[in-house]
Amino acid sequence: MRHLILIFFAAVVAVGCEPQGPGYGTEGHHCRTGLTFALCDEGLECVNHYCSGCGGDGESCCYDSHDCDVGACDRSAAESADWYCQSDCGSVGLPCCDDGGCDGTCNNGSCEEAAGGACVEGHLEYVVHIVDYECGTHDELLYADVSADAEACRQAIIDGGSNGNLEVSELDGAPPALTDVCSDGYGGYHLWHYSDAQLAACEQYYCPTCQWTNADANGHCPLDP
Repeated sequence: MRHLILIFFAAVVAVGCEPQGPGYGTEGHHCRTGLTFALCDEGLECVNHYCSGCGGDGESCCYDSHDCDVGACDRSAAESADWYCQSDCGSVGLPCCDDGGCDGTCNNGSCEEAAGGACVEGHLEYVVHIVDYECGTHDELLYADVSADAEACRQAIIDGGSNGNLEVSELDGAPPALTDVCSDGYGGYHLWHYSDAQLAACEQYYCPTCQWTNADANGHCPLDP
């Protein structure tokens, strides 16, 4: 039985490795495809199907590590439709980026520290599901003595959201939907959203020049192995 398990595991690994070409997953080369634990080597991101550095000033924004190591993610950089990290905007104390991006709250063009301290004390607990402009999601707990105060905190989250594409559930509302999508026929994108508009905005965020379609019922895309 042990030998059968090892043979099965080796077969799975072989299936995952078979379609990889020379250099796949390394900087400047095509992202890995198929059954793989990482599309690109450590420190790289899959951007438009190719592995490249990310997170540094002037580099593409990192999708899995929340944008940038320094500065903020800005679509307007280099007059491109893509998103790049900018060290001269978007951080607290600097101007907001041209697209309104700010790590805190954008107030009259200046990026300011987001207001804090609200809804951290109270006898009642509420949860809201938050979908960011990358279509990632997380939950936030709100504590208040009355629901009206919790609702005010929920609205503050919406008002303080950067890049204008933040979706927040109702208090104790349903979680967002998860959709597997294909970029130019390739898979690997799993996007959370409440609205079709949010899903479309995230697709444009990841690749504005790609053709996007939904994966099949099994999460597979046409060009996946």
